[in-house]
Amino acid sequence: MARPGLYPGRYRDRVHREPALPHHLHHGGVGGLRDKRQLLPGEIGQGERGKNYVGGDRRIYLKEEIRTSRSFLEPILSLTDALTVDENTFNFLDAMTGRKSYYRRGYYGNNLTAAVIDTGINKNHIEFKDSFGNSRIVGGKSFCSYTTSYTDDNGHGSHTAGTIAGLNCGVAPKANLLVIKALGGDGDNSVENIISAFDYAKNWRNPTTGKPVDVISSSLSIAQRYMTEAQIEKFNNVCNSIVSSGIPLFVSSGNTGTDSTPRYPSFYEDPITCGAVDLERRVATYSTQSSSVDICQLGSNVVSVSHTDNKGYVRMTGTSMSTPMCAGTALLLANQYYQVSKERITEEMLYKTIKFLYTHDIDDAGVDKKTGAGFFTLNPFPPTTISIQVGNKSYYIDGVAKQMDVAPIYAKADDGNSRMMVPTRFVAEALGHTVNWYSTSPDWAYIQS
Repeated sequence: MARPGLYPGRYRDRVHREPALPHHLHHGGVGGLRDKRQLLPGEIGQGERGKNYVGGDRRIYLKEEIRTSRSFLEPILSLTDALTVDENTFNFLDAMTGRKSYYRRGYYGNNLTAAVIDTGINKNHIEFKDSFGNSRIVGGKSFCSYTTSYTDDNGHGSHTAGTIAGLNCGVAPKANLLVIKALGGDGDNSVENIISAFDYAKNWRNPTTGKPVDVISSSLSIAQRYMTEAQIEKFNNVCNSIVSSGIPLFVSSGNTGTDSTPRYPSFYEDPITCGAVDLERRVATYSTQSSSVDICQLGSNVVSVSHTDNKGYVRMTGTSMSTPMCAGTALLLANQYYQVSKERITEEMLYKTIKFLYTHDIDDAGVDKKTGAGFFTLNPFPPTTISIQVGNKSYYIDGVAKQMDVAPIYAKADDGNSRMMVPTRFVAEALGHTVNWYSTSPDWAYIQS
């Protein structure tokens, strides 16, 4: 049966000008870095998408000291060095997401909107303007009782929004933003207010076009001990209604490593939960490992917007950063689908498209608890490298050690020359195929994809 989703089509090459770097980037700029290091635990159960859900505990660390104040932010692991930005700073986005291959065909996230549920935004930052200096923030609302402003007084929200749609530091640089301030400067808010923020994102409509948002990205997390059973169910129902309405919901898996204690909303069934890797596509040690993980993207040392400097940037690390990387990349796919079909891509189609066609297996074969279906990127699949040695049962697939039941041998062929003889099954399985042996013809094997 054919796999659902987007299949590569034939496109005429067209020349499109990529967004120009702001003048200050050509001379370098400095953005202050916040010295914040946080860690948390998380949430259990299984659903149709094979994901667990329930609730958990949370710890927050700041400069090695335990904070007793409540915070629903995913932990941020930030560097403390000075950061100088130039025109090469954001090349990592090209390598990790494949964004420029879509820019060349005119897909920048044009006319699409991402809702960012976080701590607000630095709305005056140059990254959130278009090439003519006009703001691409099409709406905003605060769900914090102490302010009606959606201005970012923490830094987390500006950073995640910049990764999605920053003019230079974003994956989808022409996308619009709906900013929803669900957390205050201390990362806290009432559970009811947070749930209301998610519900608002689902029901919002662009005042000009009447269209809903195209993706929702959120890197917050609520421990079970802060929620009643009724709130757990209510939050789950809202997340379900978001996805049922056709809007993809991207959330972060957590930064607890092998501690897979559940948290919300990442352990609910419906959100697309994002793990993290480093620039070498190695699983980040902090990235929470659980069956709730769907996909992964870069989460380490991501450079994005400062909330205190309108031309500044900061570097942050965590699954909070991999989530907007995934959401921004998904916007480019949604942009392609809309321009080709003149229809919005459904959440279910986007979900399957990502998992079936745009994930690279970078850890254990198949779906695993570290990376889910794999590394989500628009870049072409790299070739598989298989290393085999005569007399050695150990072999390597893209550098990952595997074991055969018998070692390869040298044998003399009919032409008198020696040949390496390798068990067929192991090579076939390394390339994603299966081998079927037929007892009626033991000298025949059929390799099937």
